[in-house]
Amino acid sequence: MLYLAASARADSQNRLVEFSEDSFLRQKRTHHEDHHLHRVRGLFVDRFTLKSTMTTGARGPNYCRAKRNPCSGHGIVLDASEQAVNEILMKAKNEEIDKGNFLPSQNFLRVHDSVDNSTVFRMIRDMPKGAALHVHDTAIVSLDYVYHNLTYRPNLYVSQRGDSLRLRFFDKPKDDSWTLLSDARNETLDARIKRQLSLEVDADPDVVYPNGNAVWKKFISIFVFGRDLICLQVGKLSLLSPTMFEDYTYQGLLEFYQDNVLYYGPMEVARIYQRVAERFERDHPDFVGLKLIYAPSFVVGFDLVSQEDIGLPLVEVADQLLDLNDELPFFFHAGETNWYGSSSDENLLDAVLLNTRRIGHGYALVKHPELLEMVRRRNIAIELCPVSNQVLALVRDQRNHPATTIPASGLLADSVTIFTRAFLGIMSRRADLKVFKKLVYNSIQYSAMSKEDKWKALDIWLNKWQAFINKYFGTSFIEK
Repeated sequence: MLYLAASARADSQNRLVEFSEDSFLRQKRTHHEDHHLHRVRGLFVDRFTLKSTMTTGARGPNYCRAKRNPCSGHGIVLDASEQAVNEILMKAKNEEIDKGNFLPSQNFLRVHDSVDNSTVFRMIRDMPKGAALHVHDTAIVSLDYVYHNLTYRPNLYVSQRGDSLRLRFFDKPKDDSWTLLSDARNETLDARIKRQLSLEVDADPDVVYPNGNAVWKKFISIFVFGRDLICLQVGKLSLLSPTMFEDYTYQGLLEFYQDNVLYYGPMEVARIYQRVAERFERDHPDFVGLKLIYAPSFVVGFDLVSQEDIGLPLVEVADQLLDLNDELPFFFHAGETNWYGSSSDENLLDAVLLNTRRIGHGYALVKHPELLEMVRRRNIAIELCPVSNQVLALVRDQRNHPATTIPASGLLADSVTIFTRAFLGIMSRRADLKVFKKLVYNSIQYSAMSKEDKWKALDIWLNKWQAFINKYFGTSFIEK
């Protein structure tokens, strides 16, 4: 996921809303006063710079700087040690771009191993990330964990009928079509299970998945297959297993934590999530927490998810949603489509009219300039998901992603691989370490955390950021 904060009017004078280390430290001295929370340098495009463009002429140097600023971390100042580390990062980035085999232009399913082995990836992997704001709970752990842990647990049964493969936990299977997986395992079956858990294929993914519907069909089957691994079958009912789901969620948090993500915000099954969150925060005090989109201290909002092109539009359930809006903030998926003038891209308008706080994907937003301006005015954040958009066949080459045309103030990625691809494929070639600092500020600013937790998160992040800088300062290479 990429997280874009659309620039907005800060107040009636169109003053810049800012969020920076300096303001953070000032706020710690002034007891975190509410009206200062948004004053963080570098969160939004500097409107003063854009206004100055009008007085110097479109061809003047200020115009060029203003055109570059949204993609280059404008407003962020690096100290001497950060500048030295930035030189290492930019050298690696330019080498990746110039070597001729540009990975973000190729299908992620084909090149992700190469991305993982890149110098830029290794450096970004060590970088503290801030908050992950667009995450689905049934897809938060690695394939390795699902396969090597969940599929080796007791009482897991397998059913194989033709092309159909199902795994389910039973105390006692309902019929003889189910065999204990531990008795049935062999290399062929294990390989089949792995294929069922992943979109990866041996052949060319563009051939196997020629269009969005084809890849969505497999995508949904993975979710269904994986869901059965955290449920217990009781008669005709498939019930969530508290023990299994707790372990699964804890592992998901651990993997985010290992990627230097400080905060996480997905959806559903609040009691189990809260228990896991409390356990994880005890084990890792420098992890700020998680919130559910779906107790104000834990469940913070509501969303609807599906393949938009074949699902019901938001307008069909607008009356029911309006009844909820006084109680729960909305964080809607909308505009995850290539269509123009359809119910799918018009979901964007309904999401805005329903007062959504953030928009998931917003891929089609650039086709609606007036709506884009409305999003800016209302200070609605857009969660861009470029790898998902590529894998689900909305865009083939990341350089053509609509995010490159939006005058955004920042982007945030919630995984190391996505961070790397956004940094190389979507952002300007000039985008450097400054943009990552802005991404973190945006992620914390637009999270559903309380004010106190936001300051706690920024405090923890600053310490981790300095450790990251110290690791690379004075080096000339990046260790594998």
